[in-house]
Amino acid sequence: MKKIIIVIFCGIAVFVESFVESKEKDDGSSWINVQYIECLKNHLPCECAKNVETNVFLSIDTKNHVIMLNKYGQMEPYIYHIRKIKLNEYEVINWDESILAKLSLKNDTLYFISGSIHSKFIQSEITKQYDIQHYYKDNVYLLNKAFVARGYPRLEQIINHNHESLGCDCNPWIGNINLLSVKGKPLLWVIFMANDSLYIEKVINKEDNDPDDPIQTAKFVSYKW
Repeated sequence: MKKIIIVIFCGIAVFVESFVESKEKDDGSSWINVQYIECLKNHLPCECAKNVETNVFLSIDTKNHVIMLNKYGQMEPYIYHIRKIKLNEYEVINWDESILAKLSLKNDTLYFISGSIHSKFIQSEITKQYDIQHYYKDNVYLLNKAFVARGYPRLEQIINHNHESLGCDCNPWIGNINLLSVKGKPLLWVIFMANDSLYIEKVINKEDNDPDDPIQTAKFVSYKW
């Protein structure tokens, strides 16, 4: 008999099948902070991550009872164990065995409660499983919705690359820069806002440049935002 349970994630599913305890394979699930999703309608990942009080991304490994928390893709995630306290409610256990937060699943919304901070998460519409790097595609998906809502082409159409290989994320290590990247290729674009416009510029640093060299870009496209 199937049983609903909760086990709960640097740089870029409405069903709750991941919470079904059975003999079938369980690949977990990935979630995004609702506040972050709303922010990306008008802003970019770096600004939105800064404005969210708690974590932006969650990934849950239901088989191993592990939750992974992250705010920026380019930063190492925090990994914690969880334990069930009652139906559809769990505790996130800190390294010293104290309780870091509580989790509660209600309908299709996951609530992450830590002290006075109550955050709401919904499942990724791109990643249907536990995925430690789902933010790359989720950011592209959410930004594409913002572009289309304004009557503009999608990001993959703008830079002429397949959407399956395209990723976007905030890199806090190099001045909180929003970067577009193509998987498997040394291609990068910087996305930023200035005044009432959004700009996409291509990174033109050579591959043999020192990693500490400043990023050099060339103008690519801009849109009124």
